[in-house]
Amino acid sequence: MIAWERNTEFIVESSRSEEKGEFALTGVSAFPRFSIPLIGPKSYLFYSQFARKLRLEDIIVHALLIHMPSMLPVLLVWKKHRLELDIKYLKEQAEKYGILNSVNKIIAYFASDGRRMAAGFPPWDEFRAKAKEYGLL
Repeated sequence: MIAWERNTEFIVESSRSEEKGEFALTGVSAFPRFSIPLIGPKSYLFYSQFARKLRLEDIIVHALLIHMPSMLPVLLVWKKHRLELDIKYLKEQAEKYGILNSVNKIIAYFASDGRRMAAGFPPWDEFRAKAKEYGLL
C-alpha cells in the first residue's frame, strides 16, 4: 500500500522490512537504527529514482509524511539525537515536502517543555516518562 507519494518518490507500507535496490527503510521503521527500538506490524520503505543513503533528518521527514497517530516515536528519536540533528537541513527537507509547520511544532514543543502541544503530541509528563525508559533523561 502506498502511504505517501509525490512525483517519482513514494513511501510504501509493507509487511516486509528488508531494503532492496532503491527501496530504503524509513520513518519509524528505521528508528531502531538510531537506538529507538520500536516493534511494529508494518514497515515503511522509501523509493526514489535518485536513491541515496537516508539521513536521520530524511527519516524524520518521512515519518511526518506518513501521518502517524502519535508523535511520540519522532519525539524520542529527536530527543536522543538532538545534538547531531542538522536543523537547517531538516527544515530544508521539510519545506521541500510541505511539512515545515510540523517540524516547527516539534521545535516549539521542546522549547516550551510541552506547553505548546499540537494534536498527536503526548502530554509533557508522558513524554518524559517514556524518555526515561529509553535512557534519554
